[in-house]
Amino acid sequence: MKFKNLVVFCMDTFGDMALRQSFFKELLDLGCRVTVVVQEPFAVLLPYLDARLEWLTTPLKPKALCIQDQPEIQRLRDAIAALQPDALVSAEFFYTDIEVWLMLLFPRLPRFGFDNRRLRGVFKITQPFVYLKLKGWKGPFNQLVTGCDEWSHEFSKTQALFQALTGEALTALPHLSPSLPDEGLLVQLGVRAQHYVIAALGGNTNAAIKLLPIETCAQVLAYIHKQYQLPALLTGVKSEEAHLLKIAERCQELGLEVKIWLGTRETFGALLYLIQQSRFYYGNDTGAMHFAGAMDIPVVVHFGGGGNLKFLPLAKKSYVVYQDLPCFGCGWNCWNNAPLCINRVKPEALFKAVDWIMDPATTGNYIDKGSILYAAEYQSIQVKARRFQKRRMIRLGLAALRRAFKVF
Repeated sequence: MKFKNLVVFCMDTFGDMALRQSFFKELLDLGCRVTVVVQEPFAVLLPYLDARLEWLTTPLKPKALCIQDQPEIQRLRDAIAALQPDALVSAEFFYTDIEVWLMLLFPRLPRFGFDNRRLRGVFKITQPFVYLKLKGWKGPFNQLVTGCDEWSHEFSKTQALFQALTGEALTALPHLSPSLPDEGLLVQLGVRAQHYVIAALGGNTNAAIKLLPIETCAQVLAYIHKQYQLPALLTGVKSEEAHLLKIAERCQELGLEVKIWLGTRETFGALLYLIQQSRFYYGNDTGAMHFAGAMDIPVVVHFGGGGNLKFLPLAKKSYVVYQDLPCFGCGWNCWNNAPLCINRVKPEALFKAVDWIMDPATTGNYIDKGSILYAAEYQSIQVKARRFQKRRMIRLGLAALRRAFKVF
């Protein structure tokens, strides 16, 4: 291992970070010191990825920096310099302003990052023009990671990054260590270990449009209880409470009582424990889904196409349901008021998923792509999505130009 002291930027969210668990573990096992730069709300996950990890936190929003953020950038720069790293690493394929700004301040260090050609073009416009005046500055990275593209699974990207850093292959899948037992919490919630389903039905912390349909959720939870006598524990955060209460109300109308548990930063360990003790996970592609997969909990996922398929679960046993559409990969910038990739999934398809997960004879991972679209409808959706994205890119381009002159 050439590098013994790495600073790794992970300016994304829980799911992405969970998928890097084995990446961090293997680096640490090779004798490398690893310090992760992370947004403050997501640092709570790091001790569960590996207790040997160190980290620096920042309150900054990584994709919305401005002149007022310079003191915080300088603080991070000083903290990184004090670590005396051998190299800087950007773990995200879509690297952010924070990586660009900070790597600018360490021009002599090896700087690893993905060869994202689309972002390189964007940063020529959105980043401060003073960068172009610096001698030898040719971009945020001088060590480009290749072998994957935008739509490669996030774990495949992590494997490519590990190969670039170490020259070795990363084969171990992410695995979260069990949290400390808290049987009193189960008693308090009125559930028994391995005899309830954990349901994360919000997922709107980073993309509000990902909320699962209330009627579909209620029908699925009622089916699980009727067929398998498993109560449901709805979990989420405060911003998702209203949606979860509506689902609980509809469940009550169907004759089913469900529990709601809302997590905070202080109760993050309890969330992992509740997932670990469940029979299986049901919900959309949230961080909780990846936590479940990393703890070998089976997952039933009502998937959406915002990230294409790069966030499919890495669980040992999973069943994913979505409606395949030509507009997959929109980044949750949907041309429709409600995403058809989610809303066209019928409860019956999820009933089938539950039966498959509960069948001890089934193994592995299954994907249900939904119904086949007629050619006319397929083309209509494709045209509407393209028009929407073109208008959106024009708006973003104009906003980027205005912002470029305000950064400094």
